[in-house]
Amino acid sequence: MAEYNLGKETVNTGSGDSPKWEDRGQTGTGYVLNAGDTLNVNDWGTATNCTLNGGTVNGNSGGTINNATINSGIANIQGATVNGGTMNGGTMVVRSGTLSGTFRVTGGSLTIGNSNGVVGTNNTIINLSGSAAAAIYNVAAMTINLASGASLKTRINALRTLTINTTGENFSLDIEDLDPRTITGVTHEANRLIIHTTNGDVTINGSIPGYHFSPDGRGGLTLTACFAEGTLIATPPGTAPRRDAAYRGYGRDGSRPPACPVGRLQAGAASWGKA
Repeated sequence: MAEYNLGKETVNTGSGDSPKWEDRGQTGTGYVLNAGDTLNVNDWGTATNCTLNGGTVNGNSGGTINNATINSGIANIQGATVNGGTMNGGTMVVRSGTLSGTFRVTGGSLTIGNSNGVVGTNNTIINLSGSAAAAIYNVAAMTINLASGASLKTRINALRTLTINTTGENFSLDIEDLDPRTITGVTHEANRLIIHTTNGDVTINGSIPGYHFSPDGRGGLTLTACFAEGTLIATPPGTAPRRDAAYRGYGRDGSRPPACPVGRLQAGAASWGKA
């Protein structure tokens, strides 16, 4: 087990009888953390190209983490700036600070934001795929690309700052505080989905093709993907358009994503959607 600390250090840049003391930030590159190891990135500290194969990284106020890779272990971000990175597993919790650049998340658990403050962003893109599970709450503007197999939890207030693009047929989007029984209608446009409710409109910005709503079991609503009318589907009898009876709920590759009802459904229904 090892512990590393990066932060501010005071160095003498003078010579002889003329010392000149300056504050500088410590920089660490290429740390590999295993189970039991800890890296603390504090004020003025910078960690670049670090890999978590276990252990813990703490990104504290004033610190900077560049292009980290998380395979397992825990990354706690509380005030640091995080510039891009990759998650294949493990856990990352961003309570405060700033996210910048592109994050590729193929596995593990990512949580961004809480009730205590907004996480700042700078041209931030989160690419969720594989078995990735993310929960995104209080954040500034951010783009979420949600691919097949990934899941995202969020809330109505967060949706006002998010752009969500879906690229697969088997993702899930859980809006935790949206009761599906309050839905009165949906407007489905090319770059946004507007959910009309008895409490006002909820807008999901981004590209979402077909959709299906159902209760999440906790008082909220889960949106799952389905196929646009006419999409060619691979089924055991052969390829068939979405509208044909041969579809029977199969995915493009012959798998079975959640089946979606077709057409307009009654307001307030427990489970409904449009393809």
